[in-house]
Amino acid sequence: MSDIATNAAGTTNAADAASAAGAGATTANKDRLNYLIDTLKAYDNYINPDGRGRRHGVKRLLHRWSQAQQGLDTHICRVPYPILKAQAKSQQLADWSSTDVSTFKHIPSMATHHQVKDTHGNILAYKLRIPQTLVDNLASTEDILPPIKAAASVTDLPYSQTWLDANQTLFKWLSDDLRLINPEC
Repeated sequence: MSDIATNAAGTTNAADAASAAGAGATTANKDRLNYLIDTLKAYDNYINPDGRGRRHGVKRLLHRWSQAQQGLDTHICRVPYPILKAQAKSQQLADWSSTDVSTFKHIPSMATHHQVKDTHGNILAYKLRIPQTLVDNLASTEDILPPIKAAASVTDLPYSQTWLDANQTLFKWLSDDLRLINPEC
């Protein structure tokens, strides 16, 4: 498809081109929506908070996600995922203790999303901005959790549940975004 649309008379204009581009984007979004809902069934348990139906809610999430993906920064790791996984399982990871940490890539916190992929396209890491209100709530509820012990005690469960309940909005937000990053998992 060319960047400029040609109408029936053989002339071109920006409005026709924009319309043609929008139609392609709409088809891609519909295909992605159908894939997420119908094929993967990734949103079978999703309840739209505004009560307008699951498909409408997932469409809204997908639109928000598309906006967040604008300007996505991708960084490539030279070591493929299968090698990293094998090294981690064998506990034979490279020793970086003698390496100057300042030589490592630093990705500052910003609205742009970042991902690290291996040479085969596998996502190894993903950095996204979490709304500050959710981070603040997480920090303010830290004192609800009991001290860390060697083994979880049954008496700690009510406190843990209170903390989970207090941070439910954060977990829902993360769940929705993680499903869009890699819904096949």
